[in-house]
Amino acid sequence: MNLSSRLSQPDNVKIEEIIDSFTRFALRDIKVNISNPIAAFILISCFIDQMAAYAYNTQIGQAGANYKRFVTEYFKNYDPLKLWENLRCALVHNYTISPNFALSSEPHPDLPYTNTISANDFTVTGFIKELETSLADLSVHLREVTSQIRENALKKFNASPIIIGVNRSSWQYDEPEADFLVKYYEPILLGKPLNGHNDLLITSISKDPVGNIFMVKCIAAKGSRNYEAKLDIVTQQLEVIYPIDVLKQAGFSV
Repeated sequence: MNLSSRLSQPDNVKIEEIIDSFTRFALRDIKVNISNPIAAFILISCFIDQMAAYAYNTQIGQAGANYKRFVTEYFKNYDPLKLWENLRCALVHNYTISPNFALSSEPHPDLPYTNTISANDFTVTGFIKELETSLADLSVHLREVTSQIRENALKKFNASPIIIGVNRSSWQYDEPEADFLVKYYEPILLGKPLNGHNDLLITSISKDPVGNIFMVKCIAAKGSRNYEAKLDIVTQQLEVIYPIDVLKQAGFSV
């Protein structure tokens, strides 16, 4: 699906894409890094930033205020200023943390269970529980038709569409499909900017074998170097018909 198609989707579809992306990408990536607490907490900080950006339609210069606002409204067991300054900013920008904090993967196995929230010993598993609760609460507000949060998220989506999953078959082709796409797109894309760079103009389209399949790429030759981007991405950027749709219209079974 190209960008214009995504932006023309019904609001409900956009909202579900946001929630699905939060769950399948941001939250999942944190969970697979439980044993790597530094990486996990960088991702946690970025995820809070992302949720805040969609909840409040964050603009340039508003990130700090909206991060702390989100923590106050959706992440209530933690101090927003401490999370912003001593954890998020220190980790993301300087790859360090406040000397008052300690990061770990799991609670110590010999400690008894407690509902107490530590002020300076953060565990990935504990934060994941907080994130899941925050996401559940945010999802309710995103799905409320009259919610300001929903309106903010839709504005943010239209300006910066959320990451979604891509079916690998959408950019891998057999040889006849690849040959057809090269011939079809050459008169459309040659001379157009590659990846949004006006100083990198597409000079050719190629098919590259990967085992028994082919990838189709746009090439911009500049000086002694070739710059490349997948055809699927280029068609989305330039908002021209998507390769799978071209093949379907031509009668290929895709």
